[in-house]
Amino acid sequence: MEKKQSKLQKMFSNSQFNVVISIIIAVIAWLFVSLYINTRDTNIIRNIPVKLNYAASAYQSLGLSIVDEQKYTVSVKVTGDRKIINGLGASDILVYPQLTSVTAAGRYDLSLNATKVDTLKDYQIVAGSITPKTVSVRFDTLDTKKFVVEVDTTGVRPAEGYILDKAFATPSEITLAGPSKELSAVSKVAVQVDLAGEELSESKLTAGTLLLYDRDGNPLSKNLLTFDTENIEVTVPILKKATLPLKLEFAGLPEGLDSSIFKYTLSHPSINVAGPGAKIDNMSELIIGYLNIPKEFRLGGEYTFDVNLEKGFLNLDNITKVTVSFDTSALTSKTLTVNDIRLINAPQNYNVKIETARLYDVTIIGPKDEIATLTSSSVVAQINAGDLDAERGQQTVPVSILVPGSKTMFAVGEYTALVSVSAK
Repeated sequence: MEKKQSKLQKMFSNSQFNVVISIIIAVIAWLFVSLYINTRDTNIIRNIPVKLNYAASAYQSLGLSIVDEQKYTVSVKVTGDRKIINGLGASDILVYPQLTSVTAAGRYDLSLNATKVDTLKDYQIVAGSITPKTVSVRFDTLDTKKFVVEVDTTGVRPAEGYILDKAFATPSEITLAGPSKELSAVSKVAVQVDLAGEELSESKLTAGTLLLYDRDGNPLSKNLLTFDTENIEVTVPILKKATLPLKLEFAGLPEGLDSSIFKYTLSHPSINVAGPGAKIDNMSELIIGYLNIPKEFRLGGEYTFDVNLEKGFLNLDNITKVTVSFDTSALTSKTLTVNDIRLINAPQNYNVKIETARLYDVTIIGPKDEIATLTSSSVVAQINAGDLDAERGQQTVPVSILVPGSKTMFAVGEYTALVSVSAK
């Protein structure tokens, strides 16, 4: 027993041992006080997002909007009961800018405020502890503007014998929205198609990339601007080239008349066009129009026709009119009185009586040698009863003039006769 006591006495009489024991006792005492007597502490809450649109009515009443894309986060120091503050996170604190200095469009360095989301929690935000203390925010008015979508076909390469027609976008117009400053800088909206490396022999439907340009043709950023659609389809028309002979057609020719007596020349005998390949391949000529011989033909006459192409075709020569000149040097005319007026296709249920006895001043054209021997008895006026109205009484009807047995003589002009229609 005395030996044990002497050992303890020696330990406590050792100064190093006493230092260690003192430190241990001090730590235990500090822990006890910290955990059970003094529980207040401080903490730093980090990565708290700054709610820029808090109290948005303050700037919206001025017609302004925040146009910054930047997201800000800050840290805030808090103090309070250790158990409470150690459980706090970024969502427990609201940080927002002071907006009193915002009076017009522009960029502002705004001081920040912080407040507790749950005001019942027992902790405090240390004044002046927000880091950073300010944020830079830009305000501007938001506008919209409509633009025609142009198509950039720089990289499109048609195959040999084909050409590129004007490409177009669908939709053809687009509406941009965004800050007035950025929007006012936009002068042109274009869609760029990427068909580089292809030789095209048919039209192409493809997607494109929207690009913005200022008035000097410099590209602009699309940041801060929105589009009512970015799904743009581009039609790239590829047309096949062809040289087509021009041709005049005749209408109203009497049956059996030889059309080769009409010798004419065209001011433009052919035309260079471009159109869809399948249609071009089925075309051997281009009809410029129709000349009604009985109604319109005259000796030595010249006639002008508009050149009209089907939709989707291009007039590569820009020929808009063609003049037709007839060589009538071998032809002449004679004016006769026609006494032989006949009725064909007589109806079964009606009587048709020709009231006109003869037709005066009927003009016949033909080769000079045949016209020289032509007499009135060789000319017949013909009424087609199938064209009559089914009404009783007298009516004026058209008359066709024929030269039976001749393939080279014909009448010009319009003639009528009076008939009476009655029931049988």
